[in-house]
Amino acid sequence: MALETEPLLKHRKAEPADVKPMRYLHLWRALDTTAKAFATGSLVTYLDLNIALQAPDAIPVVSSIRRWLFRLTVFASGIYQGHMLTIGGGTAFVLYGTPNQPNKSPWWARFFIPLFQGSKTPEYIKRKEEYHGALDPQVKEALGASVDEMYEIQALATAPKAQRRGYARQLIKTVTDIARNYRLADAEGRDTWVTTSDGSAFYEAQGFEVLRVVTLGTDNPTYHGEPVKVHLMRRPAKAPVLEDAHSAGTNDAVA
Repeated sequence: MALETEPLLKHRKAEPADVKPMRYLHLWRALDTTAKAFATGSLVTYLDLNIALQAPDAIPVVSSIRRWLFRLTVFASGIYQGHMLTIGGGTAFVLYGTPNQPNKSPWWARFFIPLFQGSKTPEYIKRKEEYHGALDPQVKEALGASVDEMYEIQALATAPKAQRRGYARQLIKTVTDIARNYRLADAEGRDTWVTTSDGSAFYEAQGFEVLRVVTLGTDNPTYHGEPVKVHLMRRPAKAPVLEDAHSAGTNDAVA
C-alpha cells in the first residue's frame, strides 16, 4: 500500500533540490511529515484513523502510539536497506521496494512490525481483510508473476509547508528515471507499480496508468464517510537515454 499526501498535482515551479539517501537522523522529521501529510488521507483514515476516532473497540491513545511505532520501524528498516530517498532531511521522502531481492530487513523490523501494525482491534482486522481481499486478487490478475520483477512505490509524503514545490515529482523521477546515481527502474528496464487512494492524477502525470480500481467502505456499517477508491497503477519502463556513442555498448548502472 502506498501512502501519499494531497494535493500532489497542484505545485508551483519546482525548486532545485538535492535528492539524498534518508539517514537515521532524519527519522523524526520524516515521522512529523507523515503525521501531518497523511492526516486527511482517505485510505489511512479508513484503515486506521477512523477506527481510532469512532470504532467502539479502539483506544485512541494506544492506536496512535502503535501507529507511530509502526511507522518508525518501517522507515528505520527502509533506511537500513537503502530504500528511502529524501529532500530536506525528511521534509519530503519516498520509500520504495526493489525486485527479486531476499528479505534484507533487520531482525528487529521483522519482529516489531507485526506487533505495531495498526490498532489490532477487531474492526481494524476486518478493514485490513477487506482491503487485501479486494486489492490482492486485482494485483495478481493485472500484474501476475511480473510483480516480482518490478519496483514498488510504498510511501510518498511531503510536509504541508513544503508542498507545491515539485518535491514529490522529483522523488518519483529519481526512482523511475535516473540511472546515473541509482540502480533503479529505467536503468534496469523494469516497470514500477503503486497503489494509491488520493494520488492517481499525480501518478498519471508521472507516466503511470490505472490498471484497476477497487472500492472500500460501501458495506461497512461502522463507516459513515465516502467510499474509498484505491487505484492500482503501473509505469512501464523507458529505455535510458544514452549520452554518447561510447555508452551504447554497456550501461554501467546495470553491469
